Amino acid sequence: MNPLQNTFEELTTGRAVQPETVASFRLVSTLEPETCQRIAAFIQKMERFAGETLYAFVAETLQQGTGSASDAAKIMNVILNINADSVGPMMEQFSDWAGSHEERRRIFDDAAISRLRSNLETLTGPRQAIATLKKAEDLVRSVGNELQTIRFVCDLRPIFDEDHIRILSLSQVANLKVMYVKQTGDRDCFELVLTKGELQQFRDLADDAIKKMAVLESASLSVAGDQEKPQS
Repeated sequence: MNPLQNTFEELTTGRAVQPETVASFRLVSTLEPETCQRIAAFIQKMERFAGETLYAFVAETLQQGTGSASDAAKIMNVILNINADSVGPMMEQFSDWAGSHEERRRIFDDAAISRLRSNLETLTGPRQAIATLKKAEDLVRSVGNELQTIRFVCDLRPIFDEDHIRILSLSQVANLKVMYVKQTGDRDCFELVLTKGELQQFRDLADDAIKKMAVLESASLSVAGDQEKPQS
């Protein structure tokens, strides 16, 4: 049995630790303190409280230390789902869990546990900024489904003659598949078949939407700046 998996007794007695938490904590316990400090400082100074902005910074920071995209997701999980006040109680439970098995103790030794606690405190330190970030994320997702992945698969479809003997022409199509998560937590998808002309229209509409988002971003920064100006 994998020592990082919960035992039956842990599952039935409420002492289990979620696999996502174990994976995130294992990563955080290996990070240099300076890395967590850079991320915390970025959160504190964020002008736009958007999760994608923070994710991009975390991913870039971790890649400098050969981190992966999945590592960035684990750090985001910590930042968005662990409150600063809960670090202490969580570490007590996690320390007991990690110390209950020899292999766990090898992975999460005293130095790793100490570094984990310190790094968690650093990452969750900018409380007000994180609270604002969470509010922004909730607002984005409160009235819509969450995008998971987008895939385009390009294809050629033959046009046969009436006798189905010869191919008269080939029609170009792009199959669009969008995976998303509903507000209920269920995953779903939809698919569209787009011609080249429809795909170009799709691209033009996306470019136009990006331009509008840039205008909105500029306006939001202007409003935020006006609110920070001292009243005369």
